[in-house]
Parts: sequence; C-alpha cells; structure tokens
Amino acid sequence: MSAHCGDSQCSTKLDSPAYRKVLWVCLVTNAVMFVMQIVASHLAHSVALLANSLDFLSDAANYGISLFVLSMHITTR
Repeated sequence: MSAHCGDSQCSTKLDSPAYRKVLWVCLVTNAVMFVMQIVASHLAHSVALLANSLDFLSDAANYGISLFVLSMHITTR
C-alpha cells in the first residue's frame, strides 16, 4: 500500500471517518463485553468466562492499536 503513496498528501480508504467510526464502535463494544464478562466470571466462579473476557480485552487492545496507528502520519506508518 505504501509503495504508491510517496508524498504526504496521499490518503487511503483506511483514513476515512467511517472506518475510524467502525473501529471505535468495535473498541467500545469489546471493552464493555470485557467488563461484563469479568463481573460474570467472578459471580459464577467460572474460569471459562474469565478466559473469554481476556479474549475481549485482547480484541479491544487490537482496535486501540489500530486507531493509534491510523492517527500517525502516513510516512511513520
């Protein structure tokens, strides 16, 4: 992708506000599900729910990193 993007005015579909909005929705959804499953796992004394909550945490972290990278200048990416 960056091979065709040599100058600083290059923009991609990944820079669109709609794409960022989808990433934010996914980030918030995964973070909420993480918190809900942490609570549920403690109430139910379930290790399986605890493990699944960590999966939601890792997904939320992935979306957070993606948003961070998209905020960087194209040459830094």
